[in-house]
Amino acid sequence: MINSENLAESIVLITSASDRKANVIGTGFPFYREQNYTYLLTCAHVVKDVGGEENVRVNNNNDIPVDVVAIGSIQDFDLAVLRIKGLLNFPLLKLRVLSKEKETICPINIPGHYLYSEDKIPECQTITGTIYERGKVIKYQEKVVVWELKIEEGKLQGGYSGAPVIDLETGFVVGVTTHMEGRNEQEGKIGRAISIEALEKIWSDIPPTISQQLKRESYTLTQLLVKGSNFNNFSLASFPDLDFSGISPETIQKAYQDSLPPDAEVWDLEGDNIEQILENLHQFRKIPQFFEQLIQAPDIHQEFRNQLQ
Repeated sequence: MINSENLAESIVLITSASDRKANVIGTGFPFYREQNYTYLLTCAHVVKDVGGEENVRVNNNNDIPVDVVAIGSIQDFDLAVLRIKGLLNFPLLKLRVLSKEKETICPINIPGHYLYSEDKIPECQTITGTIYERGKVIKYQEKVVVWELKIEEGKLQGGYSGAPVIDLETGFVVGVTTHMEGRNEQEGKIGRAISIEALEKIWSDIPPTISQQLKRESYTLTQLLVKGSNFNNFSLASFPDLDFSGISPETIQKAYQDSLPPDAEVWDLEGDNIEQILENLHQFRKIPQFFEQLIQAPDIHQEFRNQLQ
């Protein structure tokens, strides 16, 4: 995983071979390598803005051609995969689809390029902020999350399109910056990004190693019990493999009551209201005790017990 202080080492400048597009730039980053070729991710609209596929260049190097191996539509899955020979010393950034538990709000870094001063000198700067789900883009019944960016330190500028959105907690790329928004004092403080999961939608020949990285992050039961109070935004989606339907409401109710602190003031919940029960237990940091109680219950079927142990 790349240290946040060294992010600039993995960021490339997307430029144009056309003199008429000399001041048109974007950002890209390496995420895959095959033999002597490095694969970069940027936005589809960056490819268009620099003059099309034949004009895409990396780091102002007109001697090395760039292949566009996959590209989405600007209107929906605004991503493009570039392939270039070399760049073997550029650290690869790892990808990860953000878990459902973290999609509500997530602190992020965005390293990107912009043109500095009247001389239009390209510079790279990392800005920080948060993302939260704005909605989804849909194409042929395929849905991908779109985030709103709220920039707290620095601001988005022309050239940041294609910049990686990096989860501060993990260091993984979870999205790609697509748009800058905001007016007046809010200019550059608001933007949009598309989830990294869109990569699979545009690249039919995606390598298995990259496809594996794009498996949605989820928590196993063991991880949840270890995470304890650090686990936020609780929902039943956190327990994708557990089927509570075969457990009687009376058993769940008893395990719930036996797990709570003696002085806890709680609502009297029905045993089939499992999501509210788990949410309450989470607030008291008593989820592990709840599952321990269930394991000991006589009417718990073996498959469920095996998942808990």
